[in-house]
Amino acid sequence: MVEKNYTKTRNVKDYAALLHISSKHLNKIVQDVTLNTAKHFIDNYVILEIKRSIFSSSLSLKEVAYQNGFDEVTNFSKYFKNHTDLSPKEYKTTL
Repeated sequence: MVEKNYTKTRNVKDYAALLHISSKHLNKIVQDVTLNTAKHFIDNYVILEIKRSIFSSSLSLKEVAYQNGFDEVTNFSKYFKNHTDLSPKEYKTTL
């Protein structure tokens, strides 16, 4: 479900609603399987997809941001840096 919808939402409540279960129940299920919270699982997937986009395409960082569901490049940069300790530009130059 995350693979299909990560460009539309990164919110646990939205995924729980799609599954017709509570956020708490979804979090419990994900923790039992992955040992991480549902939010952590979603964020890890999004970061992986962003890294793939940066690595395997010649898209600009702005295009990568929009392709991965971010309306603002600044939000994209903050999100990426928060999860990787690198800005998207720094990450791209390390490749």
